Amino acid sequence: MSEETLWFAVVFVAPAQASELLTASLLDAGVDSTELRDRSDGKVELVTYVEADSPGKAANRARAMNLYMPAGIIEESRIEAVDQALWHDNWKEHFPPVEVGQRLLVLPPWEVPKPEQSDRAVVVINPGLAFGTGNHETTLGCLEILDKLVRGGELVADVGTGSGILGIAALKLGAAETHATDIDVEAVNAAAANAVSNDVAGGFHVSQASGPPPLPPGNKEGFDIVLANILAATLLNMADGLTSCVKSGGHLILAGIESARLPLIELAFTRRGFSPTDKLISEEWATVCLSAGSQPA
Repeated sequence: MSEETLWFAVVFVAPAQASELLTASLLDAGVDSTELRDRSDGKVELVTYVEADSPGKAANRARAMNLYMPAGIIEESRIEAVDQALWHDNWKEHFPPVEVGQRLLVLPPWEVPKPEQSDRAVVVINPGLAFGTGNHETTLGCLEILDKLVRGGELVADVGTGSGILGIAALKLGAAETHATDIDVEAVNAAAANAVSNDVAGGFHVSQASGPPPLPPGNKEGFDIVLANILAATLLNMADGLTSCVKSGGHLILAGIESARLPLIELAFTRRGFSPTDKLISEEWATVCLSAGSQPA
């Protein structure tokens, strides 16, 4: 991190009853770490933290998050300066290394693997970019399933890539290429930067788009693995696009699904010729892996 880079708090004010909806909306924006502040007037402040080299750039990130918010709920949004020294210590406390499955290790930039972790594939993600860090159940679920699936040489699509953590992890596990998309240009830039810092930029191709990436030239079969860590409603809207780009025998990993809505997601995708093969469920969130049968030409 350069000396000019600072921390800022992005604060959204809304009625208290909307807190779960707003947290889910920020998750859809790739923000998987938020703080909830209760107020005495029946409202809450939903807070996330970002790195930027000016208040203006922090405000740009806040505006990008606002695009994902339900209309008419946010009553106020603002940027707050953060005590830089204290916040560096807070990040180090709240973002420890995370071992995932048998082969992955997710680290913030200030950590290094321990000797006993030397055989794990290391993914370094800066939590200050607020695009996905590996600490949320939905991201962890995708990483766990990737750890089981990737054996080497796969062509991977990462839809709604955020920080790029999933597509980068696939490459670290041995995939040949990741083609990633995100609707937010700042997420695209963050993912590209993370690919560089993880030494996988040559295999990581990211672009701004609201759906799956196109197949690379010469490939007509489809992707071996397609990842989409997005909220259930968006997955349903994208169902045709997501299923059409998976090769026969390939896998579709879906996350960001509220547990209660998992049956709806499974029904929508099984109707399109996919079969659930693995699922991970926490109290609130579900991740499901589906296998593609023979797809129509």
